[in-house]
Amino acid sequence: MIDYKRISSKKFLDPTAYVLSALLVLLARWPSHDSEDIKNLRKNFESSSPNDFWGGFSAFFYGNFPDFYPGWESLLLLFQWLSATSGLLIILLKIKRLSFHFAIILVLVLVSMCTLITRDALMLSLLLLGLGFAVIYKDSNSAIRKPMFGFSSFFVFFIASCFRPWVGIAVAFLFLMVFPSFRLGKAGSSRLFFIFGFSILFFISSVGVEIFTAKALSLEKSYPEQQVMMMDLAASACWSTNQSMVSKSKEGLGNFYLDGVVPSYFCNTFRPTNWVHLFHPDMISGNQPGFRLIPVGDTDSYEKLRASWFDSVLSHPVDYVQVKLMYASQTLIGGDSRRIRMFDSSYYSDSYKSQSHLVYSGLILALSDLSVSLHIFSPFFSLLFLGFVLFLSRRKKYFSYFPQSTVWLSAFLVTWFACTVIAYIGDTARFTYTSGAIVILILLSQCESRMNSDS
Repeated sequence: MIDYKRISSKKFLDPTAYVLSALLVLLARWPSHDSEDIKNLRKNFESSSPNDFWGGFSAFFYGNFPDFYPGWESLLLLFQWLSATSGLLIILLKIKRLSFHFAIILVLVLVSMCTLITRDALMLSLLLLGLGFAVIYKDSNSAIRKPMFGFSSFFVFFIASCFRPWVGIAVAFLFLMVFPSFRLGKAGSSRLFFIFGFSILFFISSVGVEIFTAKALSLEKSYPEQQVMMMDLAASACWSTNQSMVSKSKEGLGNFYLDGVVPSYFCNTFRPTNWVHLFHPDMISGNQPGFRLIPVGDTDSYEKLRASWFDSVLSHPVDYVQVKLMYASQTLIGGDSRRIRMFDSSYYSDSYKSQSHLVYSGLILALSDLSVSLHIFSPFFSLLFLGFVLFLSRRKKYFSYFPQSTVWLSAFLVTWFACTVIAYIGDTARFTYTSGAIVILILLSQCESRMNSDS
């Protein structure tokens, strides 16, 4: 016999619990004035001669974000929180596939990740909102609502990709997964051709928006791609056994030093985690290199750097691939991104917040800290999870349930990972946890749905 009273109370209690959990995270993050990169981006945009170091579209979005009470950072926090919470609520309530306890944990962890004031957290919150719109699209039979939410989902996905255009192909794969009707053509080569054609067009459009906004805002050229070239050349100079590659790499790196010469102790300070290590003091001699990024508008130095980078890559492609594979090993786990703020003494000393609020925030954000510290959303663990799901699909009762979605999720995850490695500037976990979080959310929903239906 169906217990209608229990179903009715569950219908009310579940969304209430989800919203309350999300509100706890919002209070833990509030008022969010620790967004150093985004602060610098906005200051740069408001200066007399803004440049494109953080990207044209990012400059347009963050530079024009509303600034009224309680301040643009707090409003940005609210925007990201609202986007993530709305998307998750739609997914969890419309699909109804996750158990209540799993759902609460996901809300706490994902909303915590989405409320960091970074481009990656903003992308994750927008992708969750886009997935929510896709759920409404699939659930609707209305001639008005269906196309409206279908377009809204596509628009939000596209805007998310514009913050990091190089992962545009991965976002396109995610969109095609949730909108199978867009995979035109018959099964086989024609459909495959369309899928890759659509993905490339999606990527080119994201790059086009980036270039257009930079030109429309008259941003000075600061050569942000120099970070990628710098990391490639630094690794080649210190890791390669090919002396020709080492010489070419050091020639290019000379453009980053005031005297045009790479210090003899350069490799003592190099670390694959990020390019900041390139100007740390040498631990042995104590000397500090006269390091500088290529100045805004210094076209000559940039062209010399680019020529040296191209020369090293084209002359020694095998060595270049080896460098990228070593960077891939860093990115696979998410590097050294580990921190449980509750047990970090600097968390309590370097803050304007009260001690009681810090303790509260530490408790609420502990699940998110633990997930990132254990690299749960890293490409490595996400691929393990995908492999486990593929194993389940081979069992009789799961047969043909998972394979199609896992193929698309694998394409999304691997492409995001590969694009991040190609455009490598550091191994920070936030560069890849967006894809891992999306993959695990979708797989958990499907697994729970199948297990509940079989029980």
